Amino acid sequence: DWSLYTPFGYSISHYGKKTAVHMADNREVRGHFRPPKAAACAKLYAQMMASYDGYRIRDAHYYEAFWLPYQSCCGAQVLQYEEAGKPLGYCSVYTQGDTCVVEEIVYADEDALLAMLTLLLREGKPLSVISAIDAPIPGTSLQIPLAMMKHAPQMKEKRFLSECI
Repeated sequence: DWSLYTPFGYSISHYGKKTAVHMADNREVRGHFRPPKAAACAKLYAQMMASYDGYRIRDAHYYEAFWLPYQSCCGAQVLQYEEAGKPLGYCSVYTQGDTCVVEEIVYADEDALLAMLTLLLREGKPLSVISAIDAPIPGTSLQIPLAMMKHAPQMKEKRFLSECI
């Protein structure tokens, strides 16, 4: 319960969205999923987070030593999306009931995002994605809190905290 912390000066400072994806799975996809490489994940993450405020700094060592093993031990599968050998995105996915849940999705551009969503939809399960509030994901979205700050400053920057731990 987020309101538990408000008496101590905390307020919700970062939001994302949870989207029930509604799109056809017949989009042409030029790439494929493969097991993740820590260096590629770190590079994609740094490129995407460059336009946001309030993200955790991650490098290849962080992915190799912590993030990738943590996802695995928690039952999530990390999939790296590539086209012609070039990494263009990755996502952390787990199954909850009959739904495929994407807890984190990082992508180089909208085409890579839609390609990853298409491949996931081809599994034949409903798809739910937690993402940045401005992610161009087709479907029904609900704004969700991601982080709180004590005496959060008023900022005009885009705020998104990406950390599925």
